[in-house]
Amino acid sequence: MTAIDTNPPSSPVDSTASGTDNSVSAAPTDIGGEPALALPDENQYSSISSNSHLADATAPEAPPTPLSITIRGGSSLGAYEAGYLFMLTEAIKRNPDHFTPDVLSGASAGTINAILSVVSLGTPPQDNPLESIYYRIWTQLNFSELIDVDSPLTPPGALSSRHLLWRIADQLRAEWLRGFKKDFSVVVGISTTRLLPEKIITPGGLEIPNQQAKFVFRVSGQGNGRPPAMANFIWGNPGMEQLLLPFGTDAKTDFNVMMQAVFASCGIPIVFPPQPIDYCVAKIRENSTPVCTENEMYTDSFVDGGVVDNSPIHLAYQVHKAIFSQKADSTQADLNENNVPVSKKGTIGDDVILLYLDPEHLRYPEQSSPRQDRSWGGMGEHQTYDRGVDLFATLPKFVQGFVSSSRASEIYSLLNTDPHANIQRTENSFAPISAQLSGQFGFMEREILKYDFYLGMHDAENYLRTAVLE
Repeated sequence: MTAIDTNPPSSPVDSTASGTDNSVSAAPTDIGGEPALALPDENQYSSISSNSHLADATAPEAPPTPLSITIRGGSSLGAYEAGYLFMLTEAIKRNPDHFTPDVLSGASAGTINAILSVVSLGTPPQDNPLESIYYRIWTQLNFSELIDVDSPLTPPGALSSRHLLWRIADQLRAEWLRGFKKDFSVVVGISTTRLLPEKIITPGGLEIPNQQAKFVFRVSGQGNGRPPAMANFIWGNPGMEQLLLPFGTDAKTDFNVMMQAVFASCGIPIVFPPQPIDYCVAKIRENSTPVCTENEMYTDSFVDGGVVDNSPIHLAYQVHKAIFSQKADSTQADLNENNVPVSKKGTIGDDVILLYLDPEHLRYPEQSSPRQDRSWGGMGEHQTYDRGVDLFATLPKFVQGFVSSSRASEIYSLLNTDPHANIQRTENSFAPISAQLSGQFGFMEREILKYDFYLGMHDAENYLRTAVLE
């Protein structure tokens, strides 16, 4: 097994209702649909208890709504996501009759926030955001720690020694090993990218190159003072292959196994070196639970999950489908534990919310240029088209659009799979500062990260006031 060193280097580095539309809907914004006019105020969010409507919501008559949270990658935009998730998870803990958070999925920075959300959901309510693990991790990051190419620990071909990730792992380990409440359980999906493609061979002999790699596991609380149990979660279709992590040795080793996948998912190419992951490949069979043993283990290199799937919401959907299929198998009446009918086996429950946390989705429309005719040539005999100049001028936009479309292809794939999936996309009342800095250079200044964190809290409160607690 390739061990992952999650200790810092010895030489320090300075420092709404279910939708039926076939498009992605926006999560509700503010009461009455009016945009919030005030910038996020640090004092306003100094304490969750000061927002009494988040702590004292009236319990709904219906059972809790199953929820998945998919967290997009975005580098320093992770600070905005962290603020949003702090407010969201604290409201969920204080109002367990509203939501049942079943699935967390993420890519890149979104993977870090998915793991932080496991910690938040599994531990008692935290009143002060400054004391939350979200704030403590994200507002302490800095650019010199991210890019330390002069460090003797930085390998050739990379700009970072991973010191920043090691420090995050240290903070996470301390919280993780303290344990989570006994009734807590959640499935986590991590998106990574193979450094080199593998060939998938279909039963008919068709060879398909593939670089996507997903690792899915369940985290179950064992009570305070006892580390959580971790196990692979089987989510694919029978006959398909699934990647498994080698859980089951002991709590500390299981944590390090998980962090291999987390480091890989955050491994921005060139910035970080590729991350080796120990894993097994198992063919899914009904009513079986495969395990990953050392004799069956492979070790390959992986990089940032956002390269090919920056928004793993289709993964969250497939995991929910597996959860509901298991419930359908366990009851003759196709009812969930609250005696509420669930959808047919092979689909997800009709009331499931697939919340997509997108730190760059603005509530107000962006200014766009007038639509122009992009066709090659024209119908009139006097119309000419300079192909070379136009192609050169549009190439940067084409490349940008191609990358964005490719990274979001799983959302489109999900809508083709289930046009009625209840996807709710978060909205920003204001643009995060990191979004204006290519999502990369927010680490240059701590005040940027703090602002984006509070902006995330502000936008989450707008969503909660309307979608959940009213």
